[in-house]
Amino acid sequence: MEAGAARDRLELELQVGRGSACAVAHGHPAVETERAWVRAIALLRNDPEDPRNFWARRGLSSVYGARANMTAYAAIAEETLELAQTSADPAGLCVAHMMFANLHQYTGRFADLERSAAEAARHYRADEHHASFQLSGLDIGVHIPMARMFARSWGGDHAGAEQCLEKALRLAEAQPQIGTLCWALYWASFSSLIGRDFEPAGRLADRAVALATEHGVGIWATAALLSRGATLVIVDPDRVVTLIGLGLVKLETLGSRYYFHPTYLCFQAEALLHLGRVAEARGAIDRALAMTASTGVTWWDAELHRIRAVVIRAEGGNDDEVREALTRAVAIAVQQGSETFRRRAVADMDAT
Repeated sequence: MEAGAARDRLELELQVGRGSACAVAHGHPAVETERAWVRAIALLRNDPEDPRNFWARRGLSSVYGARANMTAYAAIAEETLELAQTSADPAGLCVAHMMFANLHQYTGRFADLERSAAEAARHYRADEHHASFQLSGLDIGVHIPMARMFARSWGGDHAGAEQCLEKALRLAEAQPQIGTLCWALYWASFSSLIGRDFEPAGRLADRAVALATEHGVGIWATAALLSRGATLVIVDPDRVVTLIGLGLVKLETLGSRYYFHPTYLCFQAEALLHLGRVAEARGAIDRALAMTASTGVTWWDAELHRIRAVVIRAEGGNDDEVREALTRAVAIAVQQGSETFRRRAVADMDAT
């Protein structure tokens, strides 16, 4: 076909479909996924009224998120919000606020996460936005209650988080995209890890592993195995060390090198402490904290400092050194609005 508007329209359809398909087949951080969304956005430059401008940017933002590239993520979120405010398109406003909800979660601003998720919900139109998976690689109708679930998990409202989780899973199970259900099951298990509620976390992770493995959704099979490993930190620490070590290497081959790592390195460090492998635990915690400092993905920082206090104690540190690390954990939790992590660090401080 000759170059021109007709060819561009056809290619745009193909690139949008390819971006969504690659997000499932190769994972959100994959180069193939990025190329499709970048090309789709380029093809849309001359058609600013096309709502796919918002959805394609959402697809590309998922690439940056899964790579823990907060600079690029923040830039595309700002660009999307500016476009949405100019057009006053409900789809654009829903997408933009949902992107900011993600950004606030990654960077540990949990009250802002709640507000942005509420704004996204205000602009969501179920009858108009039902094709969001095909347009962006993620179902936004499922994503909104998932974001609200996280806001409540971090904030210590576990009953509220459970209600949001049930809604998100109900919506995910009612739609036809297996990738969406795998994604939802994984993040539901992750939410349970925030509260160290290991039984449901393990159950949800097992479902995600089985479904993602059956359908070849590699990134969620691998991520869910990491969550499954984390749930065993008390009862089988040796297996935790192995599962998390292998899982993190696998994620790196999928293009995700820093996004999931700090959380699971924290559980690996805890397992190593149970095994008496103190120097390795120190290495895992230091590696995780270096990653969060370099990327800005700081949602697990309070817990990392809490476990760092345990490492310091195991290294022979005195009470003042341990309390200093726990004080840091409490301060981060308070600043971020994580009542769940604050309570846990305070409990450890009271026991010191």
